[in-house]
Amino acid sequence: MLKMSKILAGVMIVVFAATMRPAGALDDPTRAPYYESFKGKTVAYLPITMAVNITASWAAGLKRALEPLGVKFIIRDGNFNIDATAQALTTLIDEKVDVLIVQNTDVQAFAKLYRKAQAAGIYVIQVGMQSVVQTDGFVGPDWSSLGEKMAAAAIAKCGAGSGKSGKVAFVQGAVTSANGIFVTQAMESALKSHPEIKVVANQGSDWDPSKAHAIATTTLQQHPDLCAFLGYWEDEDQGIVAAVKEAGKTGDVLVISSGIGERKSCDLISNGSFDVYYSYDSPTVAQQLVDTTSWLLQTRPKAGSMKSLQITPLTELNKSSVKSCWTMSDYVGNVLK
Repeated sequence: MLKMSKILAGVMIVVFAATMRPAGALDDPTRAPYYESFKGKTVAYLPITMAVNITASWAAGLKRALEPLGVKFIIRDGNFNIDATAQALTTLIDEKVDVLIVQNTDVQAFAKLYRKAQAAGIYVIQVGMQSVVQTDGFVGPDWSSLGEKMAAAAIAKCGAGSGKSGKVAFVQGAVTSANGIFVTQAMESALKSHPEIKVVANQGSDWDPSKAHAIATTTLQQHPDLCAFLGYWEDEDQGIVAAVKEAGKTGDVLVISSGIGERKSCDLISNGSFDVYYSYDSPTVAQQLVDTTSWLLQTRPKAGSMKSLQITPLTELNKSSVKSCWTMSDYVGNVLK
């Protein structure tokens, strides 16, 4: 009898323990499929160059988010060489990577290779500057909107009733890039209805601050009554800032710029070197790249069948509105080492 009581007590304990198992102890139906989507996948990142903070910050954001999921993340630095980037793309297509993330220096340069990659089942995401071919994804600013905003700022500062000459100068990066083409087209279109605004210079600096400095210096010599420079990227535009300062015209000749919202540019806004600045926040771009990559690897549409767009918001900053900005040391840290 005593033995039977012990057996029954043991059975009751087992039954009680089973009834006490929480409902949440069921296997999570989402966890395994999620991680399986990324396990063993390869994502390749091909920027114009890794020598600038804009591309390094995007790389850091991608690496930080993707590698813990089991993704192999690789970087192929184009170093401003279109041919080298094209060769790297060809090699990666042959290696059958899963995702290509590419920054275009020229709208035409990689069009055929994008089609080849998608035909091979590889997803292509364009970042920052798009090509003539719309691929599986694009992440970056609306360049036409940026051009319209920059033109509006120039009209407000240099237009009718401003007491200024109305003379402005465009200092582009690469004239064959999406940034160069669409920003310029939008600004020219917006300025057509303002004949008091005269574009006295429109040149490309190849993203080089020293070339931008030379262009700005010559322009100021030829047009000492210039009202404003409209620059296309913050790093290059530091050359413009230096030329304006050397001419003793800081605060008189306006510098309108844009970029990734980094601390060094916010400092230039705060000290009056950049009069108007439009930020397409770099950590936001990186997260949009991660989101697009994640969506493609989880849903697995046929490469080339979907066209996903993630447009990065533009935020206007000036001396009165600039607040906190991110820094490379805080955001990137040792991620890329």
